[in-house]
Amino acid sequence: MIRNQLSGKPAIRALSSEICFSEICFGDQWNREINHERMIFEMKMTQDQLNGLIESRAEELLHKKLGKVLYDPNLSRKLPFQGVNEAYDTDNLSDKAGFKNVTEFLRAIKDGDHSKLAPCRVEKTGMEVGTPSEGGFLLPDAFKADLIEGMQNVELIRPRATVWKIPRNAGDSITVPGIADDDYSSDECVKSYWKAEKAEYEEQTPALNQISMKLHKVTCLIRASEELLFGSAINAGQAITKIMANSMSYALDKAFLSGNGSGQPLGILSGLDLLTASKADGQDAGSLVFDNIADMAEKLNPNSWNNAIWISSISNLKNLLKMSLPIGTGGSQIPVMSTLGGKFNVLGKDLFFSQHMNRIGSEGSLLLADLRKYVIVQRDDFLIRSDTSTGFKTDEVYFKMTFYCNAQPIYGFTRKLADGVTEVASFVQMGEVA
Repeated sequence: MIRNQLSGKPAIRALSSEICFSEICFGDQWNREINHERMIFEMKMTQDQLNGLIESRAEELLHKKLGKVLYDPNLSRKLPFQGVNEAYDTDNLSDKAGFKNVTEFLRAIKDGDHSKLAPCRVEKTGMEVGTPSEGGFLLPDAFKADLIEGMQNVELIRPRATVWKIPRNAGDSITVPGIADDDYSSDECVKSYWKAEKAEYEEQTPALNQISMKLHKVTCLIRASEELLFGSAINAGQAITKIMANSMSYALDKAFLSGNGSGQPLGILSGLDLLTASKADGQDAGSLVFDNIADMAEKLNPNSWNNAIWISSISNLKNLLKMSLPIGTGGSQIPVMSTLGGKFNVLGKDLFFSQHMNRIGSEGSLLLADLRKYVIVQRDDFLIRSDTSTGFKTDEVYFKMTFYCNAQPIYGFTRKLADGVTEVASFVQMGEVA
């Protein structure tokens, strides 16, 4: 008999009252004691085994409680999601719809095995994307989790934006409510007043900003030989779906930044909640200076500062590394951009580089953004179809994977502060420096 005493990690201590230890089998004899400071167990197991069981159970409950992770007990891993809203359905992640792996799922699509694919069949109602005879099937949730994890690691905008989900069979559009009531320079917003006892209050009506969005589709087409897909010793189907997901992530980030809103999302740089900082007096063409950084920060809505990040073209890197502020008269300098653990930071805000930003000197080479003010609607499904007729002579199979979403800035306007003069926005870009 081994007696173990644990002080407990913070997450475990915080959840100690919620953990049901009867769900964990420790052996035929065990006793427990719990107080506010420690947890004591007697059981027939090693201390490492005990630690692992407790921490695993505590983490699972913590993840489910916070609603910020996807937990798949069959895969024994946690899939983080950093968005403001949950973007993915956390139910039935272990459901493989009767398939051992993605390759087997793709083979059934290629062979037209509709009886086996019945659990994944797309109903025409609510998702006008085809019928089983046209080869439209939803990727099972367990395999979808792999794509979710990979896309989150690649994408910049969606994990940090406000995400709304349209459930399956719930139509292809949504109206998102919002409050357009933060222009305190006018009497059009809802204001609070200091009133004496029994004084009459003034009735006010908030200005509502409703956003109606219809889902658009982004599709990736890939060609694979039957030998690669069905004769390989590895799970080639998983590699193929990940390649398609990475391609979609590229297209999504590009659209979220610069999309024109026609058959695709309205990008941040194309929206109306955007201000542009002008070049500084005497600034060299094709450069970036501290006055640009300061001007952009000054134009950002103060309510957005805590959540703002910088998104930059990599062509700005050299200028940012050289940028510094003098201290006194001794020649000392403070770098404007700092690095810690491989991450970049400017004025206390995280800096990310994106290949979708314009080159230095061009408008839109640098962006200061509160991505919570960018709303994305999506359906959390990947539709996969196949065509074997096109590549029949060469034993090739074509697969198409489709994802449905739309996006735009929450506000379609900039606003003024209470001074009645200062104009601010949720997104500020650097203008042209020619």
